[in-house]
Amino acid sequence: ALLLLSCGLYQVTITITMPTLALVGIIVLALALALAYLPYVFWVFKRWNANFSGRRNKHPPSNRNMPPITTLDENKELILNNSKLHEQFDTWELLKDVQDMEVTRKKNRVIHERAKAKRTSSLSRMSSGSGDGEKKAGALLDSLNIVETETADELDMDHVFIPFLDFLWGDTFVRPFVYLLYKRRTIILRIRKFLWKHGLIKPMDCDYEAVCATLLLEQTQVIHYNARTKKGSELGNIAGFFFANFAYVDNDCNFQVADLFAVDIDLD
Repeated sequence: ALLLLSCGLYQVTITITMPTLALVGIIVLALALALAYLPYVFWVFKRWNANFSGRRNKHPPSNRNMPPITTLDENKELILNNSKLHEQFDTWELLKDVQDMEVTRKKNRVIHERAKAKRTSSLSRMSSGSGDGEKKAGALLDSLNIVETETADELDMDHVFIPFLDFLWGDTFVRPFVYLLYKRRTIILRIRKFLWKHGLIKPMDCDYEAVCATLLLEQTQVIHYNARTKKGSELGNIAGFFFANFAYVDNDCNFQVADLFAVDIDLD
């Protein structure tokens, strides 16, 4: 491409090659995208400033030692006291094992011994090891700003500080695709709902009781296991899970606390 520039009595001819034109086009496009991106950056900054800019305290509640753990005996007492508030628990066989916690302790000891071989905690290994390990543990605690002399009243983790550039990166490269994935799945759900309403498809059967049992037995809720029926019991081979002061949301979306939530699982 030839570009003719006239200035007074002089004329200058500039030759522009195709690669040069392509480079200029790329630069112009990049500048246009940057200008278009600036309002989005400003909007993200306003959201970040409202939610994260104030989280600069080096010693928030989440950086204290964890709250005291409720002991087995304390949990037992709470379960038994709350069970007295409801008649259906007066003759409940599984509560007898709760009263005699030595039975549960024997079973728990077996589980604890098995877990010791598999338990791995880098922090505990460092702190209980050599002097070098203790130094590493101390450095890790310092980096986390843990205040070892203070204990939190409750678990409170909503104090994480995210730098603006990290927040902007996530909002640019993660959030849009998460939204697209969400829209895709909800559109598919609406289509399936339409087909179901017109009798064109039938949902798979779901055994909710089996799902509940699986969630309790295979996840962390297993810590609420308290009792098991004895051999020859009329109830069968039943495991009892008791949740004292169980928080839940009722059908009217109101927060409620149940005195005692009991789940019985048929292990057979």
